[in-house]
Amino acid sequence: MYDITFPHPKKLFNNIFSLFIPDQVSGEETFELIIRLTETNFSVRNLAAYLNFIDKAYGRLTPKGIKHYSQTSTYELKVTEIRRGSIEIVIADIVSNTDSIKALIIVGLLLKCLPKIIKSLLSSYRDYEEASLARIRRKQIKEQMKENKNLIELTDRQINRLVIFLDMIYLIDKRNIPKAYNFSKENISQIKFNLQKPKKSLHIKEENNKKLKEGEIKNMGDI
Repeated sequence: MYDITFPHPKKLFNNIFSLFIPDQVSGEETFELIIRLTETNFSVRNLAAYLNFIDKAYGRLTPKGIKHYSQTSTYELKVTEIRRGSIEIVIADIVSNTDSIKALIIVGLLLKCLPKIIKSLLSSYRDYEEASLARIRRKQIKEQMKENKNLIELTDRQINRLVIFLDMIYLIDKRNIPKAYNFSKENISQIKFNLQKPKKSLHIKEENNKKLKEGEIKNMGDI
């Protein structure tokens, strides 16, 4: 059951899932959220805020909500891989874990919009200005969503529902956003999604790892 205090547009999430994941998948594919960083010299505080924003957003998107998510490590979001060369943080799950994939898609969309909405979100304002700033912010989010080729088939009404939902998440975590934004501005060069086919060599790799532990094959180290 979804968190009553933070209702999820489940039908919309299903539609978005179908736009990112083709019908012909087997369910064994891996869906990746890839965050490409610039070179090092990161602010530790800003990096922590950025990862915390991702973690909280993901937790709010899980079926049982942020409270249950924060109290268990079973479904805790983990960095799957850090790739060399251009530094890439990869957060991934298999496609058959549909709730997790939906959450990763929404988190990716939130990250893509973050640089766009910062000014209207953090502006000091009086009550009568709040509605005006909300309209500006949601217009900025909507423009970003319309640039995403995967969302092109959504109706205007669906886009509007998605925009309102994303805006709610930004507002709830408003305190954490300035440092997350700073990290995004200074250290993020690209955010993208990728669908990986099942790796046929996985079982061979696992068998080799087993043999390695048993001393049957020689560890060649980094090549």
